[in-house]
Amino acid sequence: ANSNVDLQLNNASLCTAHGNTLDSTGSTYSISEAGSSDATSRAESRIRQLAVAELEAQAQQLVSSIGQSRLAVARLYDQGSPEVPR
Repeated sequence: ANSNVDLQLNNASLCTAHGNTLDSTGSTYSISEAGSSDATSRAESRIRQLAVAELEAQAQQLVSSIGQSRLAVARLYDQGSPEVPR
């Protein structure tokens, strides 16, 4: 039996595994193997790994964005506060 699994990931980086590729444009990652459910299990495991890596990258981006937002708000408060004479 043939197992075909396709996964669409956005903003993914170049990755090769067992002759399969995922390009940096967020194109499709395809796994095509002839075999039993073992091939399906390996494909599902690899897709899970890619999904977790993508979610971790997104989480890191959110942390960075939150930090930048807090800094921007602090700058706005600083600009709006009256200066203290020295």
